[in-house]
Amino acid sequence: MLVLFAVVVTLSPADGFMGTWKQNMAQSTYSPGPAPKSATYTHTQDGDWISQKCEFINAEGKSISTTTRFKRDGKEYPYTSFSGAQKTITSKRINARTNESIVQEGKEKETVRDVLAADGKTITRTITGTNTKGQQIRESQVYEKQD
Repeated sequence: MLVLFAVVVTLSPADGFMGTWKQNMAQSTYSPGPAPKSATYTHTQDGDWISQKCEFINAEGKSISTTTRFKRDGKEYPYTSFSGAQKTITSKRINARTNESIVQEGKEKETVRDVLAADGKTITRTITGTNTKGQQIRESQVYEKQD
């Protein structure tokens, strides 16, 4: 379920998704849950490669940090979730303000859609799919630009 953190963004020199984003937990919803206590993402770009560093505190209070590196070209890349599970991520840009990724491992599959607000100050992330327990996932997360 927290694979949603695997969601990545398209980055280019003028790309609004670049930078550090902190999750607004009061505006975010998780089903089936549990929600983490906090989450912060930092996105950088090196040529065609996108690096996403995720730092969060899970529902039990454990601090976790992961880094994912991939291209937004529709091809599969390895991804390690916050739980340590080995998954794959496929990412593509829909338009200038929308990115979509598929994160999967076996029967678990999540679609992660990020939409950048017109003012560039928030990202709304929607995650749908099925978790490892076969439960339907429906999450809405709000992230605020920090830099």
